[in-house]
Amino acid sequence: MFYAIKMLDIQDLDKDLTALLLHDYGVSKEKVDGNGIISQKELPLYDLGLSFLSVLRLRFDIKKMYKVIIPYEDAISLKTFGDVIKYIREHHKG
Repeated sequence: MFYAIKMLDIQDLDKDLTALLLHDYGVSKEKVDGNGIISQKELPLYDLGLSFLSVLRLRFDIKKMYKVIIPYEDAISLKTFGDVIKYIREHHKG
């Protein structure tokens, strides 16, 4: 499990979430730019290789990492990596 799912700093959100997706969700390194971030923020999560169940599981990792609860109804509306980043930034209470 990525860094034992420790609480992470919101400033490094893009990089940390990318690392989680690479390590625990099998996202290809080809999707990551030289800065260690998924380069195409508008790429659908399913095109990154995440299944529907993986996206739902990601909710729990985000809760542990950023203390952001993503209700099921919101989770199914998050279609891209950029959507996930935006949602976390808008709902983080850190």
